[in-house]
Amino acid sequence: MSEQQEQASISADEATARLATLTSDDAWRDRFLESGAAEVKEFHELNQIIVKGDPVEAAMAGILDSPDVPSSQSKLLAGTVDMLRAAGIADPIVRDFIEGQGVTAAEMKLVEGWKQRQMADSSFVERYLSGDAEARRLMTIANSVIATGIKKEKQS
Repeated sequence: MSEQQEQASISADEATARLATLTSDDAWRDRFLESGAAEVKEFHELNQIIVKGDPVEAAMAGILDSPDVPSSQSKLLAGTVDMLRAAGIADPIVRDFIEGQGVTAAEMKLVEGWKQRQMADSSFVERYLSGDAEARRLMTIANSVIATGIKKEKQS
């Protein structure tokens, strides 16, 4: 089987893992940055597999569905990932948000109660409005949970 056929038969998850392995290899990365033909080709092939396989995985990897004119969904997902990461939110939580997993009704009640208490606390509000990183991170998580909503229950 040729390398191209082998690449075509891997999943988006496998392509993501392969890309992570390659980009952590100093020698491969140096060849890629020097426009090595084989490295550039493999990089683009892996990115295409990721984009076609899972738009969430593509956004998490910072890959747009088209380098020239990306779709609005691709830009929105990538922008959301960047915003949440910049707020200091860990990748597993970022993934849950952009997948729209939602939370249980009980979890939603807890988050809404937490937010209400924080917004009534003048010292928290002052920290939040002055740009305190931890206060902003916590409020971003709370707002994201509320915006994502309650999980839809599976029909039996």
